Amino acid sequence: MKILMKGGAEHEITPIDLRMLQESFPGVDVSAECRAMAAWCKANPGRRKTPRGIHRFINSWLLRAKESGSRPKGNFAAAHRPFAPDEDLCKTSAEDKRLGELQLARMQAMIEARNGKRTESAGEQGRGDGELPL
Repeated sequence: MKILMKGGAEHEITPIDLRMLQESFPGVDVSAECRAMAAWCKANPGRRKTPRGIHRFINSWLLRAKESGSRPKGNFAAAHRPFAPDEDLCKTSAEDKRLGELQLARMQAMIEARNGKRTESAGEQGRGDGELPL
């Protein structure tokens, strides 16, 4: 596997390098990450690394992959189960419904009282539509 560097040079990652990197970064799919590095360098020619900085680039990339939880190929489905909320959390109790209805009734009474007040004061000022402005 080869990674493009500045000036068109290539850095070759040998099987021995891959094995050493895999031992240094357990839990990371080093082969996949190296392919991603190569693709990134190909797509970003202005940001390619020099021969002096390529090893630091590889190390930093793999460290970020390890910290972000990049995993080797395997049982992906078992490691990434979809979130299923607890059904009890989604149910609305009768008490919650009753409290919601009471709160709604209070709010409606407040709006009606306010509209009534506005209607009286608006009638004096020539506005008698009885509605709250939106």
